Amino acid sequence: MMSGARRNMILLAGLLVLGGAAYILEKPFAEKPEGYATYGLIFPDFDVQQAREIFIRRGDKEVIIQHSPQGWIVPTLFDHPAKFSKIQEVVSRVSRWKNDLPAGRSAAKHDRLAVGEETGTYVSISDANKKTIAEFYLGRMGGFDKDRLPPGGKIDPEAITFYIRPLPGDAIYLLTEFLLGTFTHQPENWIDGKIFTYAADDVVKVVAEGIEETLVITREGEEWRLEGLEHPPSQSAIKQVVDSVGYLSATNVGDPNAPPSEYGLDVPIMTATVTLKDGSEAQIIIGKEKDERSRYAKSVGGRYPIILNTSSLDRIFKTKNDLVEKKLFSFSGYQAKKVTLEHPDESVIIEKEENQWKVTSPEGHATDLRAISQIVGRLGQIKIERYVEQAGEDLSKFGLGVPSFRAITEIEDETHILIVGGQDPDGLHYAMKAGGEWVVLLTDETLSFVRKRADDLRERTPEEIAAEAAAKKAEATPVDDAPKVPTPEN
Repeated sequence: MMSGARRNMILLAGLLVLGGAAYILEKPFAEKPEGYATYGLIFPDFDVQQAREIFIRRGDKEVIIQHSPQGWIVPTLFDHPAKFSKIQEVVSRVSRWKNDLPAGRSAAKHDRLAVGEETGTYVSISDANKKTIAEFYLGRMGGFDKDRLPPGGKIDPEAITFYIRPLPGDAIYLLTEFLLGTFTHQPENWIDGKIFTYAADDVVKVVAEGIEETLVITREGEEWRLEGLEHPPSQSAIKQVVDSVGYLSATNVGDPNAPPSEYGLDVPIMTATVTLKDGSEAQIIIGKEKDERSRYAKSVGGRYPIILNTSSLDRIFKTKNDLVEKKLFSFSGYQAKKVTLEHPDESVIIEKEENQWKVTSPEGHATDLRAISQIVGRLGQIKIERYVEQAGEDLSKFGLGVPSFRAITEIEDETHILIVGGQDPDGLHYAMKAGGEWVVLLTDETLSFVRKRADDLRERTPEEIAAEAAAKKAEATPVDDAPKVPTPEN
């Protein structure tokens, strides 16, 4: 019998042989192709803490971002503060780039891969003494050549890559990072456009003086109220107005030394004022149009005139009608467990059993799951076309005393009931939700998705589906009764 010590020595020798074979096969320290640096960082001596200036040029466009006693600034935009998080992103990326994916070292490839003097984006980063600590051309998006991977190296075939040529030198490498827009030569993309820094939870009041109306929004506990609104407010729509003021961000800046009249800020056309819990205010005034997509503006107390997208202003300066609740119910269709559709002469019951919908009454026919899913999904999204009046004791004048249709949706311990009555002179349908305070009007289109009968939920045969499609096509095709006149031949 072999002793334990001898067996261990044999096992150890075997492991050493296997390890040596793996080393020979994988060659983890194999030399790179001639002309490349040793595997490692592209800029091994780069120190993010030493960066004091970033210069970027593409074609005849360039930008400089500098560090000043007040922080990072964009000199060509009146020394406006730069976005510090973007500076951090740039220097952090440069510090970690590796040269383990060589892509070529021929000058003939420079223009083709957009890393040449005329084709690439030139970037240099300098320290406080104006000494260049990183310099390169950033090229186009690229692919990869598996034969150029380092020994044992791997790369995701779906990875987005960019070419880079460090300077000085002709060697080109691939970077497995998405860099589109990171090294932009547009000065405005480097500014810190954030206007307000208050916390959203500290807002207690917003006054938006627009061209058409003035909105006065106040917080009451966890809800928002809009002064002068006759109908129920949409909490989500009002909150969007409140949040949108805090989200405002400048896309560019103007000359802080220019007179306010140059930007239409001497007589603002719109103003938004935010009051915080401590009684302090944040305010922005809106001036004239810069173009059809933007306007000049300025925060009160701020130094710079700024440019804002009109789309961001449209989310703030609404009308009261924009902020009325447009949804009759607040539940989602996926929450429903049972739906009953009540007509004067028929009731249809739809139930979810083991996460599958089926018609349980009337019995005896296969179920069209697509049609059922449409009903259940639409019930929670019923859109109010118009408010009529607050519901009183007598609902017969709206046909709601004896409804023409009811839809009962059961959700766990809740039940939501849609009641539909008669029609108004315009053909809209009077409706309300059980227990609701308002009689409203719904369109034919809205009701058509939910006011279904059992036959509408029956699974159709292929022949029936084809016949219905043909009927719809014929109905949509205009009939030309004019006699056909032969076209003369040329």
